Amino acid sequence: MEDIPPYLGTSCLSKGWFLDLPPGKRTFNYIPIPALCGTLVHASSRLTIIPPQAPPQEPAPPRQAAAIALPFGSLLPERQLGCPLHSRYRLPRCFPTGVDCQSSLMLGNKTRITEIILLGFGDLADFQILFFLTFLVIYIVAITGNILILVLVIFDRHLHTPMYIFLGNISFLEVCYTSNIFPRMLLNLLTGKRAISFSGCFTQWYLCAVLIVSESCLFCAMSYDRYLAVCKPLHYAVMMKTQNCVQLAAASWISGFTIFLVLLILMLQLNYCGPNEIDHYFCDFMPILNLSCSDTKMIKQLNYVVAAAFVLSPFLLTLTSYVYIIAAILKISSITGRQKAFSTCSSHLIVVCIFYGSIIAVYMLPKAEGKRNTTKFPSLLYIVLPPLVNPFIYSLRNKEVKEALRNIIGRILHYKLIS
Repeated sequence: MEDIPPYLGTSCLSKGWFLDLPPGKRTFNYIPIPALCGTLVHASSRLTIIPPQAPPQEPAPPRQAAAIALPFGSLLPERQLGCPLHSRYRLPRCFPTGVDCQSSLMLGNKTRITEIILLGFGDLADFQILFFLTFLVIYIVAITGNILILVLVIFDRHLHTPMYIFLGNISFLEVCYTSNIFPRMLLNLLTGKRAISFSGCFTQWYLCAVLIVSESCLFCAMSYDRYLAVCKPLHYAVMMKTQNCVQLAAASWISGFTIFLVLLILMLQLNYCGPNEIDHYFCDFMPILNLSCSDTKMIKQLNYVVAAAFVLSPFLLTLTSYVYIIAAILKISSITGRQKAFSTCSSHLIVVCIFYGSIIAVYMLPKAEGKRNTTKFPSLLYIVLPPLVNPFIYSLRNKEVKEALRNIIGRILHYKLIS
């Protein structure tokens, strides 16, 4: 990549134009930079930038144009422009009128953003190593705990019941969820390389959204299982067969992948003008949508409908199930019977409260206007907390899981002694 000549910034400031680069002088190969400082006219491989009109009350100066010879799709870097930069990937404020350059450089009629910058925790440069070590420990513990639960459910035949089939699905889901976000976040903290490809950013958001909806549906199915076990014990064996349990789990996964595939296709039809920076550590829905220069009203409304149908509705059904469960437990006369009935669903109730409580805290509580990081730091609640605490809650509060763990450890020690 060639450097921009030093006189470029002086020309920019003195004439009130954006650029005064002679045609054919230099070519550059760099990432897209937003520019709404004048009228952009694209013709073949030549880009002409015309300065804005003067205010109507003053005599209009003759309109002049500065031409830049660029290969199609190549754009100018920011360094050595000699003007105060608005941000890393925005053009400088070089006009006397103080126009802020916030749109995008257009290729024909569409904008191409090839990569997106996840700013993450870059504003806290002194804590990068601390963040890296903390999140690394959290990731290792969450992955290990959830894989252990999944292995126990698969290999211990005493756990081949509807409740633990749902639990195995949730543990697998948590492994996928943390692996979708943590590795890239750790890489960004360690190396400082915060760029993610355009397609990679959408893939990360899609998987994150799918897994959240699937987990919400799985929690709802699990609460229905507990409702049948406590409130209708005589009908439980008939209504919650293994086949029915597998069908509910499959429906939870399919619903997530299907509904967000439609939303993903619609989002990919939009034009994304930039700036290509997201003040987050992963690609979330609203930060991505804020990069678009198209009308996003329909997609936002569709997202609200999806959230109401696949997150709020399962939450209300789960809440209703536990109202009936608690009412049924309170009707049991013996204290021992109450404790036994409540122990069968207490672990699940705690996990559900953590999951939905963190989602509500991030997306539904009002945020102070103008404050940054109102989503970035609170989102750690549902990114970190459920995958980290779920294995401990299910293993420490569940006799069957602890017994299965002892059996697995006993088998491993037995095979080692034999060999």
